[in-house]
Amino acid sequence: MKFRAIVILCGLGLSLAGCGGYEEPSDADIAHGLVASMDGVGGLEKIAEGTLQSTAPGGWNTIRIDVVSVAKHSCAKAESGEGYICDFTADIRQSIGDGEGMVDQYSAAWNTVFSAAGVRGGANRQTGRFYKTGSDWMFAAQ
Repeated sequence: MKFRAIVILCGLGLSLAGCGGYEEPSDADIAHGLVASMDGVGGLEKIAEGTLQSTAPGGWNTIRIDVVSVAKHSCAKAESGEGYICDFTADIRQSIGDGEGMVDQYSAAWNTVFSAAGVRGGANRQTGRFYKTGSDWMFAAQ
């Protein structure tokens, strides 16, 4: 009887491992994955949930990116590799300024940051892979 229980528990563990062991990401998980994908790109650092910031040498200029909102439309288990392929709309605002009065400004610099992370700025519908590393969600462009 004890042996049978161990076999059943092991089988259950393997079936969960084969599925990635986690459910599809929520809107908040997608936002977290987007922020995590941009953390460290171009000197950006996460300063709050949904917000990244980078200050130029000398502190004369601040770049800020805010993931304002995320709406998940659909997710499906990835056919190859781990995680889920999700279709979502993310409203991502970028601003540049002196830290006091942040002025909205879209420039080639934003395209560089977003392209490196595989994210589009503004309010855009996008598709990407979301997967977990430990307890953190990550994003990879498709």
